[in-house]
Amino acid sequence: MSGEIASLAQQLGAAVELTMNPAIPMEQRHQAFNQLEEFKENSPYGSQCGFYLVESSESPVVRHFGLKILEDVVKARWNTMSGEEKVFIKESLMKMISSGTRHLTVEHLFIKDALARVVVELVKREWPQHWPTLLQELDTLCRQGETQTELVMFVLLRLVEDVALLQTLEQSQRRKEIYSELTANMEHIFAFLLALLEKHYGAYKASGNAEHCRVSMAILNTFTALVEWVNIQHVMANKKYLLRCLTHLLSDPRLQLAAAECLLGIVGWKAGKMTERAQLLCLFDTDMMIPLFAATENAEKHKLDCDHYNFLKKMVEILTGLGEQLCALWTKESPRSLPNLTTYLDALLSFTRHPSQSVNLYANDLWAKFFRHADISQDPTFLSYQPKWIEIALRKVVKVGYPERDDNPACSYSQLDFDNDEEFLAFFIKYRLCILENVRVVANGKPLLPLTLLDQWLRATLSKPTPDMTDLEAISSLLDSTFSKLMSVEQVQPVSHLAVPLLQLLLSHTASSPSILSELLSCISALFSVVLLAPEALNPILSRIFTPLSTPSDTINHSKEIRTLRRHSCSLLVKLGTKFPAILLPSFTFLKGEISRLNTTGLLSKMEHCTLMEALVIISNQLGNYDRQAIFLGEMLAPVLNQFRSLEAVYRDPALFMEFVGLTSLPVVMDRTSDTVDQFGQNRSSITMIINMVLAVTRRAEAPQDQNHAQNGGFTAPLGGQLVVRNPAGAHVCSVLRNLLLLAHTLNKMFNSEMKSKLNPGFAKAFDLLEVDRNNMLGLPGSRSAKNELVYQVAKLPEPVTRMQNFVTELFDNVQHLLSHYCTNIGNEFYHQPNLSNDLSLSVFANLPGLPDFRLRSINRTFFKFFITKCPASCITSVVLPVLRQSCPFMLGHLKERWSYLKKVRESPNFDEENTDSQEVLDDVIIRVMAREYIDTVKAVLTSGKGSDAQSDNSNHVDGPASLSLLGEQALADGTLSTCLVGTCLSALSWPDSPASSKACNLVELILPRLVEQGSLGPEDANSIMMTVLKAFQDMGHHEANNIALTHLALTCYESLRPRFVGIRDVFSQVPNCQPEDLQKFDARIMAGLNPAVKGGDKAKKDMFKKMIAALIGRETAKLHQKEIVIKNLPNLMPSKVKAKTPSLDEQTRNGEDTGLASLFGQ
Repeated sequence: MSGEIASLAQQLGAAVELTMNPAIPMEQRHQAFNQLEEFKENSPYGSQCGFYLVESSESPVVRHFGLKILEDVVKARWNTMSGEEKVFIKESLMKMISSGTRHLTVEHLFIKDALARVVVELVKREWPQHWPTLLQELDTLCRQGETQTELVMFVLLRLVEDVALLQTLEQSQRRKEIYSELTANMEHIFAFLLALLEKHYGAYKASGNAEHCRVSMAILNTFTALVEWVNIQHVMANKKYLLRCLTHLLSDPRLQLAAAECLLGIVGWKAGKMTERAQLLCLFDTDMMIPLFAATENAEKHKLDCDHYNFLKKMVEILTGLGEQLCALWTKESPRSLPNLTTYLDALLSFTRHPSQSVNLYANDLWAKFFRHADISQDPTFLSYQPKWIEIALRKVVKVGYPERDDNPACSYSQLDFDNDEEFLAFFIKYRLCILENVRVVANGKPLLPLTLLDQWLRATLSKPTPDMTDLEAISSLLDSTFSKLMSVEQVQPVSHLAVPLLQLLLSHTASSPSILSELLSCISALFSVVLLAPEALNPILSRIFTPLSTPSDTINHSKEIRTLRRHSCSLLVKLGTKFPAILLPSFTFLKGEISRLNTTGLLSKMEHCTLMEALVIISNQLGNYDRQAIFLGEMLAPVLNQFRSLEAVYRDPALFMEFVGLTSLPVVMDRTSDTVDQFGQNRSSITMIINMVLAVTRRAEAPQDQNHAQNGGFTAPLGGQLVVRNPAGAHVCSVLRNLLLLAHTLNKMFNSEMKSKLNPGFAKAFDLLEVDRNNMLGLPGSRSAKNELVYQVAKLPEPVTRMQNFVTELFDNVQHLLSHYCTNIGNEFYHQPNLSNDLSLSVFANLPGLPDFRLRSINRTFFKFFITKCPASCITSVVLPVLRQSCPFMLGHLKERWSYLKKVRESPNFDEENTDSQEVLDDVIIRVMAREYIDTVKAVLTSGKGSDAQSDNSNHVDGPASLSLLGEQALADGTLSTCLVGTCLSALSWPDSPASSKACNLVELILPRLVEQGSLGPEDANSIMMTVLKAFQDMGHHEANNIALTHLALTCYESLRPRFVGIRDVFSQVPNCQPEDLQKFDARIMAGLNPAVKGGDKAKKDMFKKMIAALIGRETAKLHQKEIVIKNLPNLMPSKVKAKTPSLDEQTRNGEDTGLASLFGQ
């Protein structure tokens, strides 16, 4: 037999070598792989061959395969294995550990790990009931040498990971039993590990032996896995001996990282009560703090390399983690008086000052917690550190440290942290925001702290012949944070002695560089609240804003910097108008005239003019008079609306519109230096300007929020039988609603196949999803980076195609945004437009079958949902319900079709979920997102609207209480619409998307009682609902969250339907392995629970239901062909301590014991 085993094992070893040899043809490697798999599946000699390969082979790969065979044999066959073979495997494994693997300094880590995993699989099945001597055996093994000790540490580490940390042991009873046994023996385990650490570290220090060092590291790794979840008493035992060992080991170059990792786990301990966590503050004691600081300082002094830098970051994490514990433990009732607190804060300041921005971020995150803490932020010690932090942190906002440069000390550290500048920039955004937010918090109480330093910094920067751009950029951001909360005269007054002269300095400073001028504008805008104290500064500020716009907008030599400056000037007026409209109101006439002058003289581009007019609209909201504001808006919109009407012949017909914007012509790259006019470009610009201008007015114009102010200003008027507040822009923008809907109809129709055939072949991709939107949808890194977008698009598409693609996408989206603002801002006037529902059905909701999914998604999320939620109760019947009758059936059919397509795609062997360049992967993501958002829209139909008690802004949330709104009740009362909505919710239960299915569960629970109450369900309907819910278990029940939601829904359905429809019991007869007696008990329990007098029993009902449908629940795709691993439960453990039963009085009397009653009553 031994010869047969040897021969078979040699064949397996040869096959393993074959599969790993890239020089062998793929077909032969595949045959060898199948041979190995067949052996593992069917051979009765798995364990014998496994041990033979491990012990006799020289190849690490073959030895690893032998251990993998053993692991698979234990997992798959342990329950059916004979006792003799179990004993053979167990004894052979322990013998293998006892004899040791190769020398521990040369043995491969994966061999040690594989051996440990086999032992752990045995432990999961046998310990402690059938293997009570395990810990003693491991102790004995450790006494045999360093190799054995390291292997034992691997075994303990993997066991703790599987049972406590990662919890990969799925059988809950076995996991609880092993966890309980580990906990019960934890005192002995800690003493055992500490003794080993003391022994091997002592030997390592005495001899410098690498073996003892490796063992010490393995012990520390095991401690790291334990300290996160064990009782804190074990960590603090023996006068905090473990902590003292770890702090001492921080000084050892080879063990310091492992010790720091363990210490970090202790510092982050949160597994107990606050009183237990308070023990961690002992790390502030001098004898603990000194080695922590010494190790950190030593790491900083070393030559910059990856190992020392990683250790430095780990030490910073430890110290900041200690600060987080302090934040959790410090309360008003129990302020902490700690030793070495100032020393600790000084160290935190040094981390804030460190050249590494990653180290800075750890420190600044902790400072943020201190500054926001209600009690710590008021402590005198911490308050004294605010000026010190401000002095250091302000300069850290300067954007330096690019890894691809070498012009700053931070660059060296960035080269270790980031692969390229793009990664660094993504990090720096978070890094800078953290500092700016901290400055905002500090400035909220003490604005002079940052402002004093910023004043000095800005004056020094502006005194240079050429101010530093990076400094100016940082200063402008910091000024904005400092003044963000200073909005009144009382708040600005304390800083006026610095702010007013600083604003005057900025206004008087001249510069020729557009980039510097742009940053100066940002600084001026940050200080704009100073105008509250110095009104005379308003006109110079406005003059400074308009100065860059005084040169012609179409100058050939305009650089990117000049265009950016002009856009900044226009956007700045919008920002100031939004933030300080009352301050700008006195200058309204001046602003209006200046913008008109600039536009009339041709100094503004269409986009710039539109942005400036948007600022005027915002300021006009302060006029407080309906007629005056309406007249202004009418004058402003008149030329735009007239131009819109004049182009009706163009956008009425899709073919003419495509020709008008150039889609049917050859793409041409225009030469900017020539006098050639791009007529198609001008046509597109005109359409864009019209829509953007109407959008700006519709979005920004509003009536006063206060009802009395609205009434006094003439904003109220009767409409539809009630007094409503009118938007001053309502009459003007509603006058072109018909034109807007014509454009929407044309855009929808433009995407059908007939119109697409008219595209010039050069514009074939003009209707595709923008590359940046595609990247955002797929979550690709850097997708939101303007640099990345530009480079990627230029590389993929010619410039004319990119421009056309942007135009089509922006126009389609802006039309939907404009319609949504009709709903939210124009409101009643929009909904009371004559024949509105029919017009919408023939435009926005027409030609939907030809639209790609991402365009449908835009309609749904941008317009349709707001159209539903903002509809007044009086317009539900006449406006919303007719639109729903058309759109909802289409969406249900379309989503069914798309899910069917997706199912076929996923079943294709060529489908690769990781291939983000694949159209199928993009379709998958878009369909899922669209489905979730449409379910949100269905919920809006059922729960939102002004006629409902439910708030419209809650329509995104699926959790929490919800009730049917007036719109929901009317929709469910409408036969056709009710069938569609119910069908959508029931279908969505089985959609292969976990969030959509969960949302649908909540909606079915919401509508089912109403359907039962209004008597719209028959026996077949009830059976169909129950069957659909059960089918959803088959499709989605393997997801835990969905299983919970579906279980709750199924019980609700049964409880609601069973009293009226007895036949739903028969539905369960179709469930595989559902026993009649179980169904009878479940039914009896449900019927009994319907009695109000009977309370409780929910858990019992759920357990009974789960037992009935257990065979129905599907499996995850990844586990379809995976063998199920069953670990049988062992006999229950006996309690370690059995409390003695107190004998009854009768028992005491029978035993002749004195009960004490006679003496009690005899007194």
